[in-house]
Amino acid sequence: SIVLGQRQLAKNERVGQDSSYSSRRALAAGAHLSGIFFPLLGPLAFCLFCRKDRYVGYHALHALIGTLLLNLFLFTVGAISLAFSVASLWNHYQNGWKDFSLWQVLIKSAVTWIILALIGLANTALNLFQAWGAYQGKLPRGGLTTILVNRITGRERAALGDA
Repeated sequence: SIVLGQRQLAKNERVGQDSSYSSRRALAAGAHLSGIFFPLLGPLAFCLFCRKDRYVGYHALHALIGTLLLNLFLFTVGAISLAFSVASLWNHYQNGWKDFSLWQVLIKSAVTWIILALIGLANTALNLFQAWGAYQGKLPRGGLTTILVNRITGRERAALGDA
């Protein structure tokens, strides 16, 4: 057997497989999954109610920051697209609608909706991947979200390695 702190473990028992650790991992995974179904409110609720646990709080903050970054990106792209659309419509209005084509509007709209759907699909896949990693007891690797979460919490990955 292996001595770990005050507890002895059999060789075939995995470290960290007690019910407390399993529930922490499930909560951390839930923080990421909540971002799929309740994009802002889910991760925010996990941040507010589970912040006392370092592992769950880290994943909850990671899910929330990831959602905020995605929404900021979508807002920025949407604002730029809207500005180009308004400028184009103003130009057509100034020219008496001479070169206006409804097909251009329909194609731009279709492409925009396809891109939004792909971003949503990628976000769902990323949340599922992160939830699976959280359930396995892993911390997110690299990326802008992880860098921001580490700066906000003032923690390094190694400090959370005990999960």
